[in-house]
Amino acid sequence: PELLKISINLLDEQDELKVFVSTDKQSIGNLSSLDNNIALRDFYNKNYSVGIIPHEDTHMITVIAPVNLSGQIVGTYEMLFSMEKTYATLNTHRNFLILISVISLFALVFSFLFLLRRAIVKPIITFRDDAKLIGKGNLDVKIDIKSRDELGELASAFNQMASDLKSSRAKIQRYSKTLEQLLKQKDEFIGQLGHDLKNPLQPLVGLLPIIMKQEKDPKLKEHLRIIVHNVEYMRDLIFETLELARLRSSNIKF
Repeated sequence: PELLKISINLLDEQDELKVFVSTDKQSIGNLSSLDNNIALRDFYNKNYSVGIIPHEDTHMITVIAPVNLSGQIVGTYEMLFSMEKTYATLNTHRNFLILISVISLFALVFSFLFLLRRAIVKPIITFRDDAKLIGKGNLDVKIDIKSRDELGELASAFNQMASDLKSSRAKIQRYSKTLEQLLKQKDEFIGQLGHDLKNPLQPLVGLLPIIMKQEKDPKLKEHLRIIVHNVEYMRDLIFETLELARLRSSNIKF
């Protein structure tokens, strides 16, 4: 701002503000150009130390301060400034200031997006990738999100779920191994049982029909026929049982 005038205005006996000292010598002794009564009342009521009064339709402002004598305001200091050069400088640098403002705005936006990605987007991507690995059966993966918000609670729940699934899978594997051993023992038992039951019947199945043909006694021959029938029935029953067991397990041979 350019200083145009400095004046000291004092109240006269009629309580009118008059220019007492001024750089504008022609105004000395004249009434102040400002409505200083209003200005003084503002100083009294609002306890101002400095007042700034803009001039309408011009680029000038007046800065006033009270003249205080023994606790009583007896006048004002008045300084008149021209703002022409200031406004001209602002207009000259307006485009530059706009450019700086736009750059600052973009920098602020990018900083916000970076912080947003770091605080929210990156943990979500980490959560998604680790959840996919868990879904594929890799239960050793731990989702490393330690925030105390909802995402952190969800990550903790997923980690607990993965731990429980891992424990359950280990139990199932142990049960499966035990079951495989039991099935193997069952197959061995059925195979041995088939061998033990089938071998003693083979001589009976082969010899009894021959003995029955050679027997002349009708009554004894009838008894032999009943024995042959029951032996063949037992043989067929054993073969059907072994066949059913073989269909359920390919390891059984007979």
